[in-house]
Amino acid sequence: MQGDEVKTINSYILRMLIAVDQFFNTLLGGLPDETISSRWGRTQRTSRIARWGCVCLGWLDPGHCPDSIEFTLDGAPDPHHLKKGDGRV
Repeated sequence: MQGDEVKTINSYILRMLIAVDQFFNTLLGGLPDETISSRWGRTQRTSRIARWGCVCLGWLDPGHCPDSIEFTLDGAPDPHHLKKGDGRV
């Protein structure tokens, strides 16, 4: 395989993994356009499960949960991902 083909396949696999992550987040009651780690990053102060999940992910990729939160240009969490009861609103 050529270098461009490998990059294309890797990009496709990454997008598929993100889609699966968003699908399971939606099944668990989260917002459809958000990954589980983003949700955990936003709610780790109010949820034991989120805190535990971020600790586990932190062993593999330090700072993964906070880094996965989507923010607006002014630095606030994206209001599209916020809803009542999630610990941020």
